Amino acid sequence: MSEFLHLTLMTARFQVAVEFAILFENRLLLGKRATTKDYAPGIWEIPSGRLEDHEEPMQALLRECEEELGIRVTPLLPYNSYFFERGKGNPLIVISYLCKINKNDISKIQKSSEHDELKWVPLSEVLNYLHFEQQKRDFKALQQLLAHCSF
Repeated sequence: MSEFLHLTLMTARFQVAVEFAILFENRLLLGKRATTKDYAPGIWEIPSGRLEDHEEPMQALLRECEEELGIRVTPLLPYNSYFFERGKGNPLIVISYLCKINKNDISKIQKSSEHDELKWVPLSEVLNYLHFEQQKRDFKALQQLLAHCSF
């Protein structure tokens, strides 16, 4: 364990974020971070957002989906969690959720200021889009779940 991670966990000063992996017909919705973002502009990601004060992860997931995508999703289950350092001194614990979307809501997805582009990416190509190792490991955890379950 790195010294930074050890100190972070010992002082318990970190934010919590939820990631919403939205699947439809063997495709995953990815967002290209806006070039105006202060951290990692222009990289592709599974959409996510941070919890607000006194908010439960499930509340944050539903709120963030509406804010970032303009839709409601059905969360199926959390499939992973991981530590991520979003810049120096900004540690996050990310909880990843598998979500499904109603077919009728696909056309209602709206791009917010968080992303310059949204794209449905075939599952076989997702790793080519992801930049950070934590993102890649997270997606591999999703692949393992999908290999053993049908949704």
